[in-house]
Amino acid sequence: MSASFLRWALIDIALAGVGFVVAWNLLDHGLPPTPQSVARAGEPLSARLLFAFDRAALDSAESAKLARLARVIKDAAFQRIDAVGHADRIGTEAYNLKLSERRADAVKAYLVSLGTEAGVIHTSAKGEAEPVSGDDCIDMGRENRRNRALIECLQPDRRVAVNVVPSR
Repeated sequence: MSASFLRWALIDIALAGVGFVVAWNLLDHGLPPTPQSVARAGEPLSARLLFAFDRAALDSAESAKLARLARVIKDAAFQRIDAVGHADRIGTEAYNLKLSERRADAVKAYLVSLGTEAGVIHTSAKGEAEPVSGDDCIDMGRENRRNRALIECLQPDRRVAVNVVPSR
């Protein structure tokens, strides 16, 4: 298998509902989905971007994911892009809500820098309200910034969920 095939096969961009189109492009051609195939499928695209503890800046790997998504949707027909920021449970609720808002704003700013129209990107923040870590990180000691094991365990909660809503 070629490196480009593996790179696309491992992308953390879930292409809900267009799996067949994506699988066909990957298996047959080793190519990412085309905007036309995405638009024809009429299903939303989504991506999950992770952030470092107590940070709202995209690192290079997450920026690359977002850039790939932006290329896929560049010529596709869509209604809007929703960017929903999240935080882990370490810190106060108010702080985490603001942090998740800054994360969503960072994603919007990056998409705009790549040429996406700002008016189609809607941001919101959930703070620590919707963790994805579940029960995996319970009873890991004090909930503070010095507990490295807990911080590592809660990594999936520090995210922005990006959903591209297709045109009808």
